[in-house]
Amino acid sequence: MRGLVWLLPWLLVAEVRILTDFPNASAGQVTQVSPLHFRVGVKGQADQDGRNRQANWYFFRVSGVPKGAEILIDLVDLPGEYNYQPNRGAVTKDTRPYWKEGKKGGWQEARGDYDPAEPRWRLRFRPKKGEFLVAHIPPYTQANLRMLRKETQPVVEQIGRSVGGRPIELWTFDRSGGNKAAPVVWLMLRQHAWEAGTSWAGEGLLRKLGTGIVWKVLPWCDPDGVAEGGVRFNKFGYDLNRNWDAPNDAALRPEILAQKAAIEDWLKEGKKVDFFLTLHNTETGEYLEGPADSTLGQSLYSKLKEETLFDPDRPYLSRMAVERTGRANVIQWLWKTHQVPAFLMELRIAASPRRQARPTAESWREFGAQLAGQIAAALLAK
Repeated sequence: MRGLVWLLPWLLVAEVRILTDFPNASAGQVTQVSPLHFRVGVKGQADQDGRNRQANWYFFRVSGVPKGAEILIDLVDLPGEYNYQPNRGAVTKDTRPYWKEGKKGGWQEARGDYDPAEPRWRLRFRPKKGEFLVAHIPPYTQANLRMLRKETQPVVEQIGRSVGGRPIELWTFDRSGGNKAAPVVWLMLRQHAWEAGTSWAGEGLLRKLGTGIVWKVLPWCDPDGVAEGGVRFNKFGYDLNRNWDAPNDAALRPEILAQKAAIEDWLKEGKKVDFFLTLHNTETGEYLEGPADSTLGQSLYSKLKEETLFDPDRPYLSRMAVERTGRANVIQWLWKTHQVPAFLMELRIAASPRRQARPTAESWREFGAQLAGQIAAALLAK
């Protein structure tokens, strides 16, 4: 009884709120179970046919928690589909949520338990100042990108606009020293909005670009999705890495069209692409894929596995054949249409078997720097 009396003032004044009024934020339905217990749905996103719902992203602020109180938050609405097959969702026991308190505090894994029966995560927080953030993985936002552009000073070209009217940029870093025969590398980041780890790795890479190479970078392939807390589809439900061989449509898929045109314009000018890489995140897998007979891809895979934080869960693989018209990804389209040596890398967000730890913004940046060095070494050795 004494404990209840002690707690009662908190309950009477508690005005806890779940907020998504900031860039990159996302949460679904919020249900208050008790003054200090909430169920927060993961909003998710479906494709143009209302299928393939992906609940890979949530990012929200909790405010108004009484000082010293513990608050419970259940993350729910997790199941969805992937490639038209039902699944239990991307938020599992292997992807413990993150939280952050204060502007200077770092992201850390939250306390709590995963219940596979519902499924749900029940999280427990005891914030010091009554306000904190919760996210699937450490976010990389437009503010981070602006700072990176300011500090790395690329040549910036606006190549188009998203469905929502946001600019799509192409960055160029010419480190060739005027050598017209220098290798040319194209990089794509953030084709899927939730994959913030690709931006952390990309930042590390762009801060350590090797000399002797021309680097062309598409740093923000889904600006609407990142700004609005999306997952992997544009506003009309098109997957920005799965519809590259669909008819060009500036109204429905302007993001793909702008990126495709930038690459093709480069090639039409008689310029080359020696290496193309798109970076992605997945929950538990990590791998590199590309053309089957690519000695460059196989050699890079081996070097990355031996000398960097890259921890693949399978051998180098090739899936360049398109199984269904209209569903080609960017590397399949580039290889089939232009014979560009194109590769896709997945970086896991779960614990690495070799390192026995979850990746962090710092470790992704470290890997990005390592990746830049390995790409440069592989191309300059040819």
